[in-house]
Amino acid sequence: MYFKRAAYSCLALLFVFAIMPSTLHSQSPTTGAVTGTVTDASGAVILGASVTLTEAATGATLTGVSDSAGHFVFPVVAPGNYTLKATAKGFRT
Repeated sequence: MYFKRAAYSCLALLFVFAIMPSTLHSQSPTTGAVTGTVTDASGAVILGASVTLTEAATGATLTGVSDSAGHFVFPVVAPGNYTLKATAKGFRT
């Protein structure tokens, strides 16, 4: 009885995995992410820096702010050529 129930459970799991689209397990090939850390010349992190990502071809911009560790993330970025600019009070661009 136990063996029969275990066999049905295994078959059910195999069926679920067989019908599950493989795209659920992979990253979209048409986008990427841009991440980084804003630091000064000595390597100290800059929190609250305004970060702008500009696509060269279209001029479209994404903006963000660095966190307390100086990190910023643009999670969904289309392929292309970009310019990245960071500004903070008291610092050059």
